[in-house]
Amino acid sequence: MTNTFRKVVLFIFPIFFFSACANVTDMLYLQDVSVYAPINQPPINIVNSDSSKHLIISPRIFINGSKNFTGKVDGHTYVNDKGIFQVDTSFTPDGFRQFNEPPAVNIYEYSEDNLNWYVPDFSAGFDIDFKANQHFSITSGVSVSQLNQESLYSWKLGAGFSGMEGNFGLRLDAGVIWSESIYYAETVLIRNSGTNPGEVFFFVDKAKTTNADHYFSINLSYEDGDLPINPFIGFTYSRQTILDIEPRNLKSPIDRRAALIKEDFRGTKSIGSMIITPGVYIKISDWNRLLFGIRIFNSDDIRKTAGGSIVVPMIQLDLIL
Repeated sequence: MTNTFRKVVLFIFPIFFFSACANVTDMLYLQDVSVYAPINQPPINIVNSDSSKHLIISPRIFINGSKNFTGKVDGHTYVNDKGIFQVDTSFTPDGFRQFNEPPAVNIYEYSEDNLNWYVPDFSAGFDIDFKANQHFSITSGVSVSQLNQESLYSWKLGAGFSGMEGNFGLRLDAGVIWSESIYYAETVLIRNSGTNPGEVFFFVDKAKTTNADHYFSINLSYEDGDLPINPFIGFTYSRQTILDIEPRNLKSPIDRRAALIKEDFRGTKSIGSMIITPGVYIKISDWNRLLFGIRIFNSDDIRKTAGGSIVVPMIQLDLIL
């Protein structure tokens, strides 16, 4: 009987032990996030009537008048009737502070903005447009900006199709922009276990990421050699990923015996923008021209602190080789 009893105990004890440790659920929520990133700038390509030229190198500068935008990202915790995520504070026997979510208090959806997007004062870069034949081109480019004591780069690669009818030129472009950004995400982890339901941990998750987004554009231009200044206008649809969180600095005391269940409710944020670029260009010589214009960004997904559209003045020099 002694051996039989011992076998029963040895069989049952692990089942109860691991069952007690298995019911641990970690849920991640995003409270507030600050993002530092430039505004994606698709290329501005004007049709050149000289078919003997096959390469255009375009240095350019964008000046950002708006510095801060706000928006809402999914994944915030529920809040109390005052719009605050309420927790109770207590101390463990060894003196450590402990937070717990009280039951039936945080039952309302958070309705305020929890995203702040900061953009640099200016960005500089250059694009390359290689004309493979009379109508088809390959484009690439790079730009850099300085923000929050960090250099942020973006790269682009695309293709273009162009044609002229009389004095009017039409250019179609499509491509991908890879851009760097930095985020500081205030994250809440709520742990539910059999021994301590609703335990709350607070973290700040910081990372530098690179996101890929697409663009499509149409540029219309007019060229008359007898005129000192000729007009152009561009229409672009562009997407930009503002936030895509990957947990990096989340460190917490995890019971290694527990079968951890992690549910990440933190959302991503991307915006779609319609960009209108009116401007003029001055033909300095057969080898170069100077473009002046403004880029008007319209998006319902993001709000400017001062309201209205985003307006970015730009200067571009085309070196036609």
